[in-house]
Amino acid sequence: MVAICCRGLPPEYARTVLLSLGTGFILVNLALLPGKIRGFGDELLIPPMVIFGVLTIIAYYTALA
Repeated sequence: MVAICCRGLPPEYARTVLLSLGTGFILVNLALLPGKIRGFGDELLIPPMVIFGVLTIIAYYTALA
């Protein structure tokens, strides 16, 4: 929702939003990772972690391109 609402921003502000989104996606993945390591594998699914990883790569690639 944040990215969609900010699609009309000037490039320098959009870059800041994308870097912030990428950092947020990394933090979400880092929050899920300890649960996976501690053995809560049945409750934590891999696809959300992969999706957040892909979104992180897309956000950083777009911001730095």
